Amino acid sequence: MMKPPRILARRCYLAQRLSRPSGSLRILLVVLAAWSLLSIGCKKETASTSEPAVTNASENPAQNPPTPQATDEPAPTKTAEPTPTDKRATSETLTLDDLFPRDHVLDVQITVSDEDWNTIRFQSRNIMTALSPKRQFEPIDGPYTYVNAQVTIDGVEFPTVGLRKKGFIGSQSSTRPSLKIKLDHIDKKANIGGLDNLTFNNNQQDISHMSQFMGYAFFNAAGSPAPRCALAKITINGKNLGIYSHVESVRKQLFKREFGSDKGTLYEGTVVDFFPEWGGSFENKFGKDKAARKKILQLIEALEGEEGDKILTEEATGRAWAPRNNPQRGDDDLADYQGDTDQVDPSLPAATAKIAAIKKTLTTPTPELAAAQAKWEATVIREQIALSPWSMTGPFQEKSFQEAYDKPFPPEQKPVDLATNYEWGESTLSWVRPRRLVDGIPLRLGTQPNAARYFFRTITALTARKLAVSLGSDDSIKVWLNGKLQFENKIQRGIDQERDEVELTLAAGENQLLIKIVNGVGESGFYFNTQQQSLPASLFTALKVPLNERNADQKKIITDYYFSVAPELQAARDQLATVRQEHYQQWTKADFDDTKWTSGQNGAGFENQAGFQDLISESFDFKEQLHAKNTSLYLRFP
Repeated sequence: MMKPPRILARRCYLAQRLSRPSGSLRILLVVLAAWSLLSIGCKKETASTSEPAVTNASENPAQNPPTPQATDEPAPTKTAEPTPTDKRATSETLTLDDLFPRDHVLDVQITVSDEDWNTIRFQSRNIMTALSPKRQFEPIDGPYTYVNAQVTIDGVEFPTVGLRKKGFIGSQSSTRPSLKIKLDHIDKKANIGGLDNLTFNNNQQDISHMSQFMGYAFFNAAGSPAPRCALAKITINGKNLGIYSHVESVRKQLFKREFGSDKGTLYEGTVVDFFPEWGGSFENKFGKDKAARKKILQLIEALEGEEGDKILTEEATGRAWAPRNNPQRGDDDLADYQGDTDQVDPSLPAATAKIAAIKKTLTTPTPELAAAQAKWEATVIREQIALSPWSMTGPFQEKSFQEAYDKPFPPEQKPVDLATNYEWGESTLSWVRPRRLVDGIPLRLGTQPNAARYFFRTITALTARKLAVSLGSDDSIKVWLNGKLQFENKIQRGIDQERDEVELTLAAGENQLLIKIVNGVGESGFYFNTQQQSLPASLFTALKVPLNERNADQKKIITDYYFSVAPELQAARDQLATVRQEHYQQWTKADFDDTKWTSGQNGAGFENQAGFQDLISESFDFKEQLHAKNTSLYLRFP
């Protein structure tokens, strides 16, 4: 189990030249870095406290009579108090801690007129508008509007709130939309511990319903500034919509808790970046905009390599934690940093030397390894295959299940061309890459009745051979290999029920596999698996070249891959992983001396999938080197 990192309270300045972060780190920094730049400075971390609500429905009924929801009917003179559902419901107020429990699921009951509910749930975001070039100059207006509603949270009633749909693209739904509740929509003083916006995500892209709950808990446990998250059962007009993730909105109460101050200006960046002339694209969430936006422009100039004044002109303490990735087996950490060479722990250079020695072992050919590689190549050429990614098209819908099963739809009629579009009814169907389809994991499809979908991939073999595959379908299935029907099973079953075990006869070279899944009623699905491991395409291409005709690059591809999997080198790979972890634990200690690190030079390291990078002890060009593919940036934050 990973221990939360110890936090160093040290001074830091943002000066000289800065790097443009890459990948997920850039996304993480868009909000937090903007806040750090624009606030006066983060005060010493304070303990989390929960303040009672300034105003809520049950706080003082005599002084704050509930405002009825806007309808065509006369407003009632009195609203009945909700019946307590548990001990929490008898409390007159909710605290911020009450909104993010770890021991139970929040009960959130929403009442809204049917007309208003239908209005907001069918609102949607157009991807062409959302991603239009206009967004580089200013934030794009959202498509969602608020309506009046009433909400009860764990028995505590808020009679007049604002309710709207939320979501960018992937979470849009008209039946279970993600939701925003604005407590101060009518009563401008209404909040819970300073929080006036509640965010409920529908988990449409997370069938486990756990990613957000566990992810935010992990960051908070690690000591990184992060929202809190709870699970909530959402009910609309008595209809249960299921479990949602309740994520704490990034507003002033979060910054006051995490940084000790909510002074300053906060910006949010959605599909934006610190590009030249994009200064207006960041959305101001709170705080003074005119002066603060100048800081964004200064940051953009710094990222472009422009010289200038310090962006932060006062001392500021900060803290952060950045997760590490693991691009290759055994590379638990590829960042090697040194501190003051006069004071550095002697185990650091010793570990560095040991890492270099092990790496040399892992890359040095020997007669024994050459002989083992030759045997491995002979086996690979005889047995290995290469599987292309899946492509999918459909659904082709008919009047009955029998017609959908029997009819040869266009993909069956001639060899598959993935660039082909099929006109079917009022739809144009094309081949797409189903990102969620992974061999060995069932893919659940739509509920179109009496409809067929097709799945296509190529299987390349260096020699003719047999290939055993396991197939699952909801409902029926047909399989073609190189245009010839190999297997069919007219059945109605679930995707998690019995599998069909089929043996395919592969020809040497490329084989075309086409599979038809026919759905009767309800949910449809597809499953495919083979025990045969697929090789990387570049390796497979190199292996197809006869030994005496391979060029230097092809030989290197084959040798590098073999060295990464050779059983003879497994002990060395395990040893390398252990030593790297020991080295990592040294330079991440709280008392590690990093006084010699300077901006743009010794203060960062990088890795990429090409392999281990040596110590960065001379000038390091952020701008040039951090644009490499699959690169991760490591910084030691105070």
